[in-house]
This record gives sequence, C-alpha cells and structure tokens, in this order.
Amino acid sequence: MLAGNYATPAIYVEVKSVFTNTAPVDAYRGAGRPEACYVVERLVDRAAREMRLDPVALRRRNFVPNDAYPYATPVSLTYDSGDYFKTLDMAVKAANYGSFEQRRQEAARCGKLRGIGICTYIEACAMASSVMAGQLGARAKRHRRVSQCNGSRRQGLPCNCVRKFPR
Repeated sequence: MLAGNYATPAIYVEVKSVFTNTAPVDAYRGAGRPEACYVVERLVDRAAREMRLDPVALRRRNFVPNDAYPYATPVSLTYDSGDYFKTLDMAVKAANYGSFEQRRQEAARCGKLRGIGICTYIEACAMASSVMAGQLGARAKRHRRVSQCNGSRRQGLPCNCVRKFPR
C-alpha cells in the first residue's frame, strides 16, 4: 500500500522488525495501510511546502491517471480501478477548501488558530491469503445444500471461536 494513490515510479523501503509476545497486529487491527498512508501523505505535504505548491494541486499532479488502469505499482500490487481526481474534488468541495484562507484569517482575528489537512489513501479489498484464494465462494452440494467458504487472516482475536456457526 506504500504507493498510495500516486503514480510512483520507484519505491525503496528499509524496515526494522521486532519480535514481541504481544498481539501480532497494531491498534488498527491490520498493520500496513495506516502506516503507509501516514508516511506517503506526510511526504506529499512536506514536498508541497518546500516547493510552495498547494497540497491539493500536488496530489492531483501525481495521482494515478484514470486511463492507466490496471496500474502496476512498484510494490507488486496492481490497482484495477480508481478515480482519485473525482473523490478529491468531492472532498475539496465538501470542505469549502477554496475559502479556507479567508476562514483562517477570520479565526486569527479572533485569536484562534485554524488548520486544514488533506489525506488520500487506497483501501485494499478482496485480498485473501493465497492459501484461501482458490477455496473461496459458494459450492453446490447434494441434497439441495450449498457450502459457503469465506476467508480471513488472524488479527489477534480468537477467530476459531467467534466464527463458528451452528450446523
């Protein structure tokens, strides 16, 4: 997920791993996307400040183009679809982004600080573990029965208990 919504030509990552006796995932119950989003979006904001560009404009400039799908990221994921321009436009409109500076100045006159943050991210869906991928779905059985198989990964919860269904 480290590529985020952006057409990033190359990514280099150095990771430190720590073994612990605590739960195998973080507070978000699925390590990866929140951390990747934080890193990428902070870098985009910093780049916008250093280049004196509007953070929204810099994001638009670097989004995966709508005609580039399927898009292979440099971290071995392929995005099948997306329209990041449209969703960002909707967010900018909902936040009344164009008049933000005026609202900031009004707040300053009253002795208050006002800020605004922009963040875009991709949510991975339907990424089953490779062991389960070939086994998912419904299967017709004899005697008008259907077998349904769904998969998930352990997330620090006792999955074998909470997902048992009566026969």
